[in-house]
Amino acid sequence: MNPNMKTHSPLPKPLYLPLYSISPTTANTPSSD
Repeated sequence: MNPNMKTHSPLPKPLYLPLYSISPTTANTPSSD
């Protein structure tokens, strides 16, 4: 809804949300697999 959020997130919420969640999770847990 905010113009700042749209500029910061080029991808849609449903797309950038899971991607953003996977990035830190994978980096935090390298031996999770």
